[in-house]
Amino acid sequence: MVYFFELYIPTGQYLIKRRQQWKVIRKLLERKKESSETTRAKQGSYSARERIDLLADQGSFLELGALAHSPVPGMEERTPADGLIGGVIRVDGREAVVQAMDVSVLSGTEGEVHLRKSEFFHSYAKKRRLPLFNLCEGGGLRMPDGMGSDGISDKLFPSSLLDHGRESPIMTAILGESYGGPTWMAVKSDFVTQVRGTSMAVAGPRMLEIANGEELSPEELGGPEMHAAYTGQIDHIAEDEEEAIEALRRFFSYMPSSADETPLQKPVTNGDSMENSNVEDIVPSNLRRAYDMKLLILRLIDNDSFMNFRAFYQVLKL
Repeated sequence: MVYFFELYIPTGQYLIKRRQQWKVIRKLLERKKESSETTRAKQGSYSARERIDLLADQGSFLELGALAHSPVPGMEERTPADGLIGGVIRVDGREAVVQAMDVSVLSGTEGEVHLRKSEFFHSYAKKRRLPLFNLCEGGGLRMPDGMGSDGISDKLFPSSLLDHGRESPIMTAILGESYGGPTWMAVKSDFVTQVRGTSMAVAGPRMLEIANGEELSPEELGGPEMHAAYTGQIDHIAEDEEEAIEALRRFFSYMPSSADETPLQKPVTNGDSMENSNVEDIVPSNLRRAYDMKLLILRLIDNDSFMNFRAFYQVLKL
């Protein structure tokens, strides 16, 4: 088996055997990548690696754990990277960690090695004080090395995910139907964007129907409109994947990479459309008269710097 990381000093026949395994798995990965990207393109959506390419600066992605696969005998060829692609990237020149669920591998479900990889990415980001991006679409725990397996409860929530002393931002995009793990990632994130037409919930509609007989569509169960109106678990609704990933990049531009740094400073641009307006012209002297708060904000801030946060939730507040 090829696990995500192994500490050993290779010698003799072991090293030769391992190199042979790597060559076979690399070919399988390439074949799987071509097949999955063709299928996703026909469906009008992006593959996990294409999503990382949209987020990362060109040529900056360093993949870690590409040779991992499920430890279940006979599943090696069906689980390249065990359905989780991740590593180190740069976003606008700043180093970060990214993990993207590969829905072409067993519907993006989570097995033992998948969870170990995710724990590693969280721990690496925490140790290096790097931002973490989660690009999510997956069906939750899989059987037999996920749901119901020995010690699975210890792997579900990495200590770095539950740590209250976190010092780097976490940003998550819900890019497809996401159940189980993606939900826990989202609720611990500083910023969450969800694509319209997708769903995010602890469990899927079928499991809910089996448990209590209630029948709901994916969007009724966990669509962006439901989260916007009731749970408040998302911060932004995107019309498509490109908009969602661009929202991640923009939110990150306001954030420091860690608590040890200050946010980036950018030069003020000229040509503000509000530069000739006066605050006194916007805010009336009569306290009983209403005025346009959005106009006031635009007057006070730098040009094109306003990112409306949770515009759909508690609409009386900007």
